Amino acid sequence: LRMAVAYLAANATDRLVCGTANRSELLLGYLTKHGDGAADLFPLGHPYKTDVRAPASELDVPEFVVEKAPTAGFLPGQRDADDLGAPYEVIDPVLHLGVDRGLSPESVVERIAAALAEGEPAAADAGTGADLGAVDRELVADLLGRHRASAHKRLPA
Repeated sequence: LRMAVAYLAANATDRLVCGTANRSELLLGYLTKHGDGAADLFPLGHPYKTDVRAPASELDVPEFVVEKAPTAGFLPGQRDADDLGAPYEVIDPVLHLGVDRGLSPESVVERIAAALAEGEPAAADAGTGADLGAVDRELVADLLGRHRASAHKRLPA
Protein backbone atom coordinates (compact mmCIF):
# COMPACT_ATOMS: atom_id res chain seq x y z
CA LEU A 1 0.00 0.00 0.00
CA ARG A 2 2.87 2.37 0.84
CA MET A 3 4.37 2.21 -2.66
CA ALA A 4 0.96 2.53 -4.33
CA VAL A 5 0.44 5.78 -2.43
CA ALA A 6 4.01 6.92 -3.17
CA TYR A 7 3.48 6.36 -6.90
CA LEU A 8 0.05 7.99 -6.82
CA ALA A 9 1.61 11.11 -5.32
CA ALA A 10 4.61 10.98 -7.68
CA ASN A 11 2.43 10.62 -10.76
CA ALA A 12 0.09 13.40 -9.63
CA THR A 13 3.01 15.80 -9.21
CA ASP A 14 5.18 14.60 -12.12
CA ARG A 15 7.95 13.33 -9.84
CA LEU A 16 9.95 10.16 -9.23
CA VAL A 17 9.87 7.76 -6.29
CA CYS A 18 13.21 7.45 -4.50
CA GLY A 19 14.07 4.20 -2.77
CA THR A 20 16.07 3.92 0.45
CA ALA A 21 17.95 0.67 -0.25
CA ASN A 22 21.73 0.68 -0.18
CA ARG A 23 24.11 -1.63 -2.08
CA SER A 24 24.18 -4.21 0.72
CA GLU A 25 20.40 -4.55 0.75
CA LEU A 26 20.16 -4.58 -3.05
CA LEU A 27 22.85 -7.26 -3.45
CA LEU A 28 21.23 -9.48 -0.80
CA GLY A 29 17.69 -8.86 -2.02
CA TYR A 30 16.88 -7.67 1.50
CA LEU A 31 13.85 -5.71 0.37
CA THR A 32 10.35 -6.37 -0.86
CA LYS A 33 10.30 -6.40 -4.67
CA HIS A 34 7.11 -4.38 -5.11
CA GLY A 35 7.36 -2.73 -1.70
CA ASP A 36 10.45 -0.79 -0.62
CA GLY A 37 12.22 -2.23 -3.68
CA ALA A 38 9.79 -0.50 -6.04
CA ALA A 39 11.38 2.84 -6.84
CA ASP A 40 12.49 4.83 -9.84
CA LEU A 41 15.94 5.43 -8.41
CA PHE A 42 18.02 4.54 -5.36
CA PRO A 43 20.22 7.49 -4.35
CA LEU A 44 22.03 5.24 -1.85
CA GLY A 45 22.07 2.21 -4.16
CA HIS A 46 25.80 2.27 -4.88
CA PRO A 47 27.44 2.61 -1.45
CA TYR A 48 27.41 -0.29 0.97
CA LYS A 49 25.49 0.11 4.23
CA THR A 50 28.71 0.72 6.19
CA ASP A 51 29.83 3.35 3.64
CA VAL A 52 26.80 5.50 4.43
CA ARG A 53 27.64 6.07 8.10
CA ALA A 54 30.69 8.33 7.65
CA PRO A 55 28.94 10.83 5.34
CA ALA A 56 25.92 10.77 7.65
CA SER A 57 28.14 11.92 10.50
CA GLU A 58 29.69 14.59 8.26
CA LEU A 59 26.20 15.87 7.42
CA ASP A 60 25.34 16.21 11.11
CA VAL A 61 22.78 13.43 11.07
CA PRO A 62 21.98 12.87 14.77
CA GLU A 63 24.24 10.26 16.38
CA PHE A 64 21.29 8.16 17.55
CA VAL A 65 20.25 7.76 13.90
CA VAL A 66 23.76 6.89 12.68
CA GLU A 67 24.34 4.35 15.49
CA LYS A 68 20.86 2.79 15.46
CA ALA A 69 20.94 -0.96 14.81
CA PRO A 70 19.67 -1.60 11.26
CA THR A 71 16.21 -3.15 11.21
CA ALA A 72 13.47 -3.81 8.69
CA GLY A 73 11.09 -2.68 11.43
CA PHE A 74 8.44 -5.34 10.89
CA LEU A 75 8.64 -6.85 14.39
CA PRO A 76 9.66 -5.46 17.78
CA GLY A 77 13.32 -6.24 18.44
CA GLN A 78 13.95 -7.42 14.88
CA ARG A 79 17.49 -6.69 13.65
CA ASP A 80 18.96 -7.09 10.17
CA ALA A 81 21.98 -8.90 11.64
CA ASP A 82 19.70 -11.58 13.09
CA ASP A 83 17.86 -12.01 9.78
CA LEU A 84 21.02 -12.05 7.66
CA GLY A 85 23.33 -13.99 9.97
CA ALA A 86 25.89 -11.22 10.48
CA PRO A 87 26.15 -7.44 10.92
CA TYR A 88 26.81 -5.25 7.89
CA GLU A 89 30.38 -4.69 9.10
CA VAL A 90 30.94 -8.36 8.25
CA ILE A 91 28.52 -8.61 5.31
CA ASP A 92 29.91 -5.68 3.32
CA PRO A 93 33.51 -6.96 2.96
CA VAL A 94 32.13 -10.39 2.01
CA LEU A 95 29.91 -8.87 -0.69
CA HIS A 96 32.72 -6.65 -1.93
CA LEU A 97 35.08 -9.59 -2.35
CA GLY A 98 32.52 -12.19 -3.44
CA VAL A 99 30.30 -10.10 -5.71
CA ASP A 100 32.30 -7.06 -6.82
CA ARG A 101 35.57 -8.97 -7.21
CA GLY A 102 34.00 -12.33 -8.11
CA LEU A 103 35.97 -14.41 -5.60
CA SER A 104 34.81 -17.86 -4.52
CA PRO A 105 33.63 -18.38 -0.92
CA GLU A 106 36.97 -20.06 -0.11
CA SER A 107 38.92 -17.15 -1.57
CA VAL A 108 36.81 -14.62 0.34
CA VAL A 109 37.55 -16.39 3.63
CA GLU A 110 41.26 -16.65 2.74
CA ARG A 111 41.49 -12.99 1.73
CA ILE A 112 39.83 -11.79 4.95
CA ALA A 113 41.98 -14.11 7.09
CA ALA A 114 45.15 -12.93 5.32
CA ALA A 115 44.26 -9.26 5.78
CA LEU A 116 43.60 -9.84 9.48
CA ALA A 117 46.85 -11.81 9.89
CA GLU A 118 48.81 -9.01 8.25
CA GLY A 119 47.19 -6.48 10.57
CA GLU A 120 45.36 -4.76 7.74
CA PRO A 121 41.86 -4.32 9.13
CA ALA A 122 41.04 -1.68 6.53
CA ALA A 123 41.68 -4.21 3.77
CA ALA A 124 39.33 -6.67 5.40
CA ASP A 125 36.58 -4.64 7.01
CA ALA A 126 36.71 -1.19 5.46
CA GLY A 127 38.02 0.19 8.76
CA THR A 128 34.86 -0.57 10.75
CA GLY A 129 36.65 -2.50 13.48
CA ALA A 130 34.27 -5.44 13.04
CA ASP A 131 35.28 -8.86 14.30
CA LEU A 132 35.86 -10.64 11.02
CA GLY A 133 37.56 -13.59 12.71
CA ALA A 134 34.23 -15.43 12.69
CA VAL A 135 33.88 -15.25 8.90
CA ASP A 136 33.77 -18.83 7.67
CA ARG A 137 32.92 -20.57 4.42
CA GLU A 138 29.36 -21.35 5.56
CA LEU A 139 28.53 -17.69 6.25
CA VAL A 140 30.16 -16.54 3.01
CA ALA A 141 28.35 -19.23 0.99
CA ASP A 142 25.04 -18.23 2.60
CA LEU A 143 25.50 -14.53 1.80
CA LEU A 144 26.61 -15.20 -1.78
CA GLY A 145 23.73 -17.65 -2.15
CA ARG A 146 21.31 -14.92 -1.07
CA HIS A 147 22.82 -12.71 -3.76
CA ARG A 148 22.28 -15.34 -6.47
CA ALA A 149 18.77 -16.25 -5.28
CA SER A 150 17.64 -12.61 -5.28
CA ALA A 151 18.84 -11.76 -8.81
CA HIS A 152 15.22 -11.34 -9.94
CA LYS A 153 14.84 -8.42 -7.51
CA ARG A 154 17.56 -6.51 -9.33
CA LEU A 155 15.88 -6.75 -12.74
CA PRO A 156 13.59 -4.02 -14.04
CA ALA A 157 9.95 -4.73 -13.25
